[in-house]
Order: sequence, then structure tokens, then C-alpha cells
Amino acid sequence: MYPERIVCLAAEVPEILHALGALDRVVGISAFTTRPPEALSLPKVGGFSHASVERILSVRPQVAILTSTVQCHLAAQLAQAGVTVIHLNPHRLDTDSAPRRSLVNWKSE
Repeated sequence: MYPERIVCLAAEVPEILHALGALDRVVGISAFTTRPPEALSLPKVGGFSHASVERILSVRPQVAILTSTVQCHLAAQLAQAGVTVIHLNPHRLDTDSAPRRSLVNWKSE
């Protein structure tokens, strides 16, 4: 089963999910997200290095997409709360084969 509720903690990820036809599954975005325009009305759950665990959990995500080791403490807290955490480098999708396959599979669901 693919997630219905996704939080994107990197500004680029909503645009990737939009291109895959999965933006409707996004329930929270980074404060630095600027595109696609359709994502801008979604709840902002914090910035890159200052995301709020409480704010993230308030939108009840099944999955959180993070992009950096700076967010490791956040990843641990989210995992402990039962949220699946995916680490993705949106600038180098060619090197992140497992997370990339997950995103592509969401398109077909």
C-alpha cells in the first residue's frame, strides 16, 4: 500500500510529487517550498533545519520525506512516532535508487 499522507521537508520534493501526479497525497510542506503553485496552500510544518515535530505530527503523515543528515534527529523522532521516513537527495535522484523507485511507484497507485 502506498502512502496517502506525505510530509515533504525539502522544498523540491512537492514539485517532484506533482510531476508524478501524487501532489494530492502531500499534507505538509517545508516553509521554503515555492513550487508548484498548487502546493503553496498546504500547511507549512517548518523549515529545513527547524521543522516542528508537533506540527508535522498534527497533519498525521504516514511518510515524511527528508533530505539531509541535518534532519537525523527529526527522522528519529518521527520514526519513533510511527512515521515512515524516506531520505532522498532531490538533486541526485540518479544515486538514490530505492527512494526514487518508491516515488515512481506512487505515480502508478
